[in-house]
Amino acid sequence: MNTTFGRQLKHHRTHSTTADGRPLTQAKLAEALYVSVDTVSNWERDITQIQHKDRELLVQLLGVLIIGGGIQARVEADGLLSIGGYSALDDAEVTTIASHWLTTDSEGSANDENSSMNSNQGAIFTQINGDYVAGDKTAHQISGDYIEGDKQTTVNHTNIYIQRPGIVGSFLWLFGHLGLRSNDPHTDHTFAGKFIFAFSKIFDYAQEHFSYVFAVFVLWGFAAFFMDDLLLWQAHPDQLLRICLDFALAGVLVPIVIGLVTIADDQHTFDTSSKDAIHTMKTLKVTGALSGFVGILGFLYLVSIAATMLGYSFSITTWRLMLWGPVILSVIGAKRIPVDRQKMFAEMRLHEADRLFFFVCLFFSSLLAAITYFLYDQLTNPIFGGIFILAFGVLAIAQSYKRAHR
Repeated sequence: MNTTFGRQLKHHRTHSTTADGRPLTQAKLAEALYVSVDTVSNWERDITQIQHKDRELLVQLLGVLIIGGGIQARVEADGLLSIGGYSALDDAEVTTIASHWLTTDSEGSANDENSSMNSNQGAIFTQINGDYVAGDKTAHQISGDYIEGDKQTTVNHTNIYIQRPGIVGSFLWLFGHLGLRSNDPHTDHTFAGKFIFAFSKIFDYAQEHFSYVFAVFVLWGFAAFFMDDLLLWQAHPDQLLRICLDFALAGVLVPIVIGLVTIADDQHTFDTSSKDAIHTMKTLKVTGALSGFVGILGFLYLVSIAATMLGYSFSITTWRLMLWGPVILSVIGAKRIPVDRQKMFAEMRLHEADRLFFFVCLFFSSLLAAITYFLYDQLTNPIFGGIFILAFGVLAIAQSYKRAHR
């Protein structure tokens, strides 16, 4: 069986441990990198791959595996990069994540190795009162073993698999998923700097692609106008059918149009010389747009039920603003999925799961509309509505647990 980037990544992860000696799960790796568990799972199954422009994320991934012991030599790190089609680590990157690899004195003492490792950690973390801080993540210092060749030295490992920060971390995680990782050095270390950098990128993009941004605003307005009534749960019985039909129609048309008008990442590099290739690319963009849209839409639907059960009602303006979530994730999906498939297969080709995703996501909003129409009174009942939300929650947790322990 040919070795792929995903299989090799999984090999290094399963041979890594956290600071407390536990296996490095997909969930812990995702937490350390500020990505979702699904993202790590897709990497390991070769469904998606880190983009070349996200070099900083790739280096951070190697850093986690090095600290966890899954990668113990530079040749292993460069081997993983080579399998994925990436360039080898340069000395500046090695200095950031494993400066001890640059040590030329092979006969140095154990104390020299300790100093090298500690200086390496100093390149990643800032020490504060015995702890290390990397961005918004606090990492506690513990003892461990570092092995290189036939030499074993006790050094200080650092556990970076710590809790995700609150609102600030969530914003930074979102910026990362919007492709805003490669910040200017002057804005890289503060939230305010990242915030300013992110919005400057957004405004620059809006100026360069005004017609596209305008189209996205129009599509958001369409979604907000036709979908907010259902989320309010204040429909008159005579209007319920019309409201459900509007919701179902908007939930299909908006992501499809977004998929068709969005230019995928690196689309200029795709081979679109044949009609089949063009059709496949459009199908992938629409599939990505649908999956991004319905994922957040399903969450908002459950929030609307919970709010109604608790006797709380969001304003219509609030719901319309929250519907930006599905629209933004739809744009991201349309931009990312085609280039992921291009990197995976070296050509524009559908993954075996893409057709299933397409049809499930295509009818998802219609399913929600049908559930609402036939179970409207029951869903607003605290007992039945609570069971409905609990069932979806248990299903989501079970799927996350399954992926995290693969």
